Amino acid sequence: MLRNGAVALLLACAFALSLFYRSYEDPLQFPVMALLAGGFLLALPRREISLPSSATVVALIALTVLTLLTFAVSTIPFSSQIALCVFIALPLTFFTTSCIVAAKARQDVLIFALPVFLILSFWAIAQSLFTGMRAPGPFLDPNMLAAILSIGLLCATGFALEKKKPVYTLPAFILFSGLIATGSRSGLAASMIAMATLIFASGIRLSRKTLIQMALIALSVLLLLGASLLHQLGNIANLAAPSVTDRLDLWHAAWQIALAHPFFGTGPGTFHFYYPAWRMPADQSLGNFAHSDPLQMAAEMGFAAPVLLYGLLLCVFLHTRAAVKRTVNETQRLAILTPFAALLTVALQAHINYPLYLLPVMIACGVLLALWHRATFLVTGEGVTSLTLSRRSQIFTVSGGLLLALCVLGLSFTASAGFYYLKKSREAADPQTVLIALGHAEIRGPLSFIDPEVEMARTNLHLLNQTDNIKSEKLKRTLLAETKRLLDNAAYWNPAWAEIDFLRGQMEQTEGSKLLMVTDWKEALRKNPMHFAARENLAEALLAEGRRDDAINIVTGGLQYPHTIAYREWAVAFLMERKSP
Repeated sequence: MLRNGAVALLLACAFALSLFYRSYEDPLQFPVMALLAGGFLLALPRREISLPSSATVVALIALTVLTLLTFAVSTIPFSSQIALCVFIALPLTFFTTSCIVAAKARQDVLIFALPVFLILSFWAIAQSLFTGMRAPGPFLDPNMLAAILSIGLLCATGFALEKKKPVYTLPAFILFSGLIATGSRSGLAASMIAMATLIFASGIRLSRKTLIQMALIALSVLLLLGASLLHQLGNIANLAAPSVTDRLDLWHAAWQIALAHPFFGTGPGTFHFYYPAWRMPADQSLGNFAHSDPLQMAAEMGFAAPVLLYGLLLCVFLHTRAAVKRTVNETQRLAILTPFAALLTVALQAHINYPLYLLPVMIACGVLLALWHRATFLVTGEGVTSLTLSRRSQIFTVSGGLLLALCVLGLSFTASAGFYYLKKSREAADPQTVLIALGHAEIRGPLSFIDPEVEMARTNLHLLNQTDNIKSEKLKRTLLAETKRLLDNAAYWNPAWAEIDFLRGQMEQTEGSKLLMVTDWKEALRKNPMHFAARENLAEALLAEGRRDDAINIVTGGLQYPHTIAYREWAVAFLMERKSP
């Protein structure tokens, strides 16, 4: 029991820490994955183990294997390396939790997890009340917070249904208020569908007195929170908002990328690099995610990925339906339906947001899937294989688990170390410290981590353009050769990054190769029409060649896309000066 508690604590710490994992460029990924790997290793060395062995587990393993395969052939390995750590958190957490879960673990997990969800909900409510805007909590996007709160809301709802007392509905109403504060349409809609499924399938009937008491609690919560949440409800109801219309452009682009790479995709986590080339001019989104996980998985991992994903969801649904039919009381039904409903809200949101690309969501889903699997087994007696291991088998199991944990740690450590030193280089004030930090980033990061090389190439070009500092022709040729080597290596590891072509064009400009310079900047714009520095340089170069109309077309073409004020001011000045032959 002590070991089980230690494993649960490590999982809880990993989940709590992952809430502050803000983006892919965050060194925090390593400590989160270290906690997950530690929990996995601590749960392994047992003489008697119970292995989940249902069709759901087979589908989960197949999806994980496909992720590993597409990572191996990824066009942008470093980005895929980071995404792989996010995806692998689901099976890692699932098998770890499966080793320690017990018959009454569901209630214990909810009791310990509830304060975390409530803190996030109060955080969201406070942000909405004081700013009047959608609340992101500790995240960069309110939709990320909504995905977490919806999981907590469904768990709290199942707990309240089991207790059948109005006072236990208070956490659910607070979490619901926090969900509204995020202003997430997908989060609210998915939660309502999942909640209706939970209540209907549970077969629980509440008395009129209980319903009235629950209504009074809900009304009290709404009155305390005031007009701010009503304002967010108004925003949710606005289906003509740009965030709604942009989804269509994102889905169209993701589909086109998937059609262009139907078998193995571009690589996990690479959508944001390829998307700019397919971007529609009217799209106002950031383009970091497709806002449809099945579509993005098809683009990044081939069409087999959404097929396996839907296969996994279908297995969960069919197993749930079969198990619920065999339950004999409400407690058994809720033990199955509560984690199922929480997983359902994530699955629904995955079609209009990106919860499957969020580390805390994947950790939570791993725990929920294990609790659901255990609950169905207690009813059906199917889906779990018990083994008694010999001493040799135990050693083999622990050795295999240690190897897996070391691989996970290695992947996350190198990525986190690279970003850590890259961040230090960007924060440094003097050039010498910048170069030292970039050197550490290149050494500590994986071979495919090319950001330090791109930064070094940019530094070289800056020095080369400062003619007063570079008087030696030999030094100039050395810097140019080094810059070319850096950019060639960067292009090999990330062929979709427009910044590399832009810098190559600057290098060609320094060498005096005007034709190659123009070609490189055109290639940068083909990969990313919103690379406005490339537009400015290309327009000036075309004008210098006497191609006035082509230059004007390049400038006006950029105005069709979401652009900065600085670019607009430059474009207006450029066009005003050259409006007549």
